[in-house]
Amino acid sequence: MDDKKIVHATISPDVNHQITEHHARPIRGKQRQKLRKLFKSGKKPFKHYLEEMKKTPMDVKIAGNFSNFGNTTRTLQEIATESRYTSKLDKNEFESMIKLSGEMHISILPPYVMYWTEDGVRIWHDMAKDGIVYWDATGTVLRSREDKWKYYYYELACSNPVIGQQVIPVSSMVSSIHSTPVVKFWIGEFRRSEKRIFGHANAAIPHQVTSDRSMVFIQSALSEFNSENLDSFRSRAHRIVTGKAKVGDLRGIFPHTCLSHVMASFNALQIQL
Repeated sequence: MDDKKIVHATISPDVNHQITEHHARPIRGKQRQKLRKLFKSGKKPFKHYLEEMKKTPMDVKIAGNFSNFGNTTRTLQEIATESRYTSKLDKNEFESMIKLSGEMHISILPPYVMYWTEDGVRIWHDMAKDGIVYWDATGTVLRSREDKWKYYYYELACSNPVIGQQVIPVSSMVSSIHSTPVVKFWIGEFRRSEKRIFGHANAAIPHQVTSDRSMVFIQSALSEFNSENLDSFRSRAHRIVTGKAKVGDLRGIFPHTCLSHVMASFNALQIQL
């Protein structure tokens, strides 16, 4: 290039772009860490997005500068997801589960995780004896995945001695299978932890086990606590209600069904009729 030539460039202070054009700097470093902490504390990404957009001056938004909150909510949702995985033992999901297997009951195929604490075991031992316990399962708590598995969240809880207060959870399970063998294995492993602490002969046997009328729960409870199947329970129940109970018929647990679930079932049946 000829050093004697001089090039003059004129820059206009005006920048023109489409009104729908949005630009945002990548959210990194301290800003990203701050958002992770915010979302981990319970703040919803979409709510934060709307709040930041509302605080941003109108002329900044018209200029298409979305650096304070990102072009879309997708960025904030990704950061929120990151905040939930900060305590993972390994980046690989299966490696993380293998490391956890020393502390929890974990199966990879079929996938399930069973977990409880010693405090939960002690609460069960003190409160489940001759008391009322509850267990339930739901498929709506866990978000859907792209694989073939549908996951259920299970919870075992004791009745609260304070009237009007929530039940006290003592054990939980996340499982891809809703079956009697899996549920019975879960409650059996939980009770095995109790027996290690208090001895086999001192294991708690509740008087009443309440569920949502699921046969999986009813059969699992009868098998684990009474060592009986559904047919033998029906025979025992018939003897009791007809006044022909034998010695020992009133011992053991009695499965109960949540009244709201019973009413919902009858309501559905009534609509069909």
